[in-house]
Amino acid sequence: MRPGQTFSGKTLCTKCRAFLRTTHQQKLDAGTLLWNSATVTEFPILRPQEIPLDDPQSCEMFTPSTEKPFVATPAAIEMYGHETILACLSVLQEAAVREAGLDYLQVFESSDKQEKLWFIEDGSGGAITALLPSDY
Repeated sequence: MRPGQTFSGKTLCTKCRAFLRTTHQQKLDAGTLLWNSATVTEFPILRPQEIPLDDPQSCEMFTPSTEKPFVATPAAIEMYGHETILACLSVLQEAAVREAGLDYLQVFESSDKQEKLWFIEDGSGGAITALLPSDY
């Protein structure tokens, strides 16, 4: 996502733009993302996807664009926070590049949250959405 694009229907604020630059440009030892969130005490774990990584349907890159915006539901933002959701998107993008694509549904789990955090990439004309299972 480039600065100026929207997140949950709003233009990214300066803090979010700076956070995105940080997560995409600076890495700690062994590739760990810089991350700090008041709403999540531990970084969510990306669960293995249901289909094999070499399945032809494992082709999504989770790269937002004008044609495929990145959005998040209000419930996902409230539970996980903007910073964590954006950091999880960055993790997905790195995994998609590493694996040459992922399944359209990716799931993060955090032991301190009641619900998992889903990311769904729709087909052409759709969106990339961060949501909770209860939003579905």
